[in-house]
Formats: sequence, C-alpha cells, structure tokens
Amino acid sequence: MTTVQNTIVAMEKELSEEINHDYEKLYDVDNKELMCVLSSLHNKLVSNFEVLNKYLPTTSEERYLHADVSRKIMEILEQIKRFKDKLIGTQYEFFVVEYYNNIFELCDSFLQQYRGSYIPKNTEKIEIYYAISIFIIKEQKANVNVLETKLIDYKYIADLAFAAKEDLQKGNYDSVITKSRTMIEEAFCFAIEAKGVSPTKDGKITSLDKQFRTHYNIHTDSNTDERIKKLLGGLTTAIQGISDMRNNNSDSHGTGSRRYRLEKHHTEFCLNAAISVANFILGIAEKNK
Repeated sequence: MTTVQNTIVAMEKELSEEINHDYEKLYDVDNKELMCVLSSLHNKLVSNFEVLNKYLPTTSEERYLHADVSRKIMEILEQIKRFKDKLIGTQYEFFVVEYYNNIFELCDSFLQQYRGSYIPKNTEKIEIYYAISIFIIKEQKANVNVLETKLIDYKYIADLAFAAKEDLQKGNYDSVITKSRTMIEEAFCFAIEAKGVSPTKDGKITSLDKQFRTHYNIHTDSNTDERIKKLLGGLTTAIQGISDMRNNNSDSHGTGSRRYRLEKHHTEFCLNAAISVANFILGIAEKNK
C-alpha cells in the first residue's frame, strides 16, 4: 500500500461511523476509497451547514451560535483541511470550490471551540450544494474522453440554469447570481481540463478567462475582424460584470456596506448572460476537441 493510499484509507477509517455514499456520483475518480471519503466529507459538511443555516441570515446584529454546533463545524473543516494538505503534490490533490472556500474562511474567522461563537452581522444563508461538487480533483479529468465530458457538462449547465431560474421565480436573487458565476467557472474548468491542463486555483474568474483564451488561442489583434473584436469584448465585459455582481452582492459574502438591492430584471439578465457565456465556452471547446 502506498503512502497516498494509506492516507485515504486512514481518513476512511476516521469517518467509519459517518460513511455516506450519497454524493459519490459527484466524484468520479478512479479510487473507490477516495470516492467514499469525498462523498462522506461532502455529506458531513452539508449536514453541519444545514444546522448553521438555522441561525442564518443574521441582520444588523451578531447571533450567538451554540458551542456544540461550533465544534462540529470546526471538526469537519479541520478534517477537510488536514486531508487536503496530505494529498498536495499527489495524483489525488484536490481543492475546494471558491464559493465554499470563502465560507470556510468566514467560519474560521468567528468559530470558537468553547463558550459558543458569534456569527457576524449581515451573514447570508449558505447555499447547500446537493448536486454540485465541493471538492475538485486537480487532475481527475485530464485523461477523460472529451466528448463524454462535454455531454455531462452541457447537462450540468442546463441543470444549473434550471435551478437558477427556479430561484429567480422565488425571489432568491443572490442565489441566482452565485449559480451564474458557478456556471461560467464550470465551463471554463471543463474547457481548460479538456486541454489536459489544470485550471488556475486563485479563485478569480478573470484568471480562468485568461487561461482559457491562452490555451484556445483566443486573442484580438490588428488582424482580427472588428465584429469579432466587439463580440469578444462583450464576452469579457459580461464575465467581469457577473464576477463583480457575485463578489459584491451574492450569498458568498455577508458584509452589508457594498450590498445593494437586486432587481429581478437585472438578475435575469445576469443569468441569461451567464448561460450564453457558458455555452460559448463549451462550443469553443467542442470545436477544438
């Protein structure tokens, strides 16, 4: 047994009383023990965040969080961090998606092991990922057949768009913005991975855009048709606009000073733009497969 496999099996044993296979379909990796561990960590995290959501959102006042709840959340965050750190540099190195990574950082800033914790004011409810991966294996799709992956990702975009439209009708505009950003991130990651390259992990959608353009040779210069220049310029504007809306107003951030009231027509426009951008990215990847 290799050191890497021993690390995976050790975490599986640590989670022995909390093993859960419900989310294995989100982690298509060639290691059944790792698939089980990631599914179990996903389930444990979701369960704890469901409890935390009962205390959210907070308003202009902080809200007390019981010590036992605080400790359970701290435990799962510590397990994820420890497991993640041990796999750095291996074929199973993984990272946490940006939205949840931001939540982890928020939790680290206020959770206390003893005497309870105080949730910061203006903290929004957490969007629970029941059908979206929280952990991404760095190299897991490098050798996957592009056509098969494309079909899965087109369906994923369609499913996410459908969920976002439901949120729109319910008035959950912050969640729509989050899903719009996620849609573009997933499309970028798919296209970049299709080139056998790992997507950048700095959490900036503009970095993914730059990486995508580099590997697909999408540039504007003096030889580029003016109509294409305008189209690509609009693409850049849409991506930056959606990124800015999410960073300043979505449910990934709870501070109130920079937040503004979202209107339905603005939110719907953002969603439709994200769908168009994501499909454009997937279309480029398909053309260059």
